[in-house]
Amino acid sequence: MNSVFIFMGVSGCGKSTVSEAFALKQKIEYFDADDFHSDSAKAHMQSGKALSDAMRQPWIARIINHLQLHVNNKGSCSLAYSGLRAAQRQTLLTINANVIYFHLVISQNDVTKRLQSRKGHFFPAELVQSQFDSLEPPGKNEQIIEIDATQNLEAILHDIQTFL
Repeated sequence: MNSVFIFMGVSGCGKSTVSEAFALKQKIEYFDADDFHSDSAKAHMQSGKALSDAMRQPWIARIINHLQLHVNNKGSCSLAYSGLRAAQRQTLLTINANVIYFHLVISQNDVTKRLQSRKGHFFPAELVQSQFDSLEPPGKNEQIIEIDATQNLEAILHDIQTFL
């Protein structure tokens, strides 16, 4: 069965970097959930406002549809996806594939520093608090592997391989 490897966490934790590097190592396709946001959702966030759960629903539906088509036609893939809410994480488990979650764990202080130095991204550092407020840490019934996101990329990839 094909797999979908999902790298989750708050904005600035390194999901995109890790997910893309993992995909390259595994020779699978990489996707970034941010690419599935509508222009209006991006503009909403750029204005310093967090998305509501209702605003996230069409975005999640687009992600699921795309990943299912990919898995059916091309094989395994890697996804950088915030996964802040447990219900939203659960929804992605409906993809007919082996779905494996990795939670990149990082402190609010470390994320704020990263986002303040990041250029050219629609997500402003002012929304860091909203990310941590929205984050529902993985529950005991969720099979999510936690990874220390403050490590360098090679150490993170090594930890992922160890778990696999």
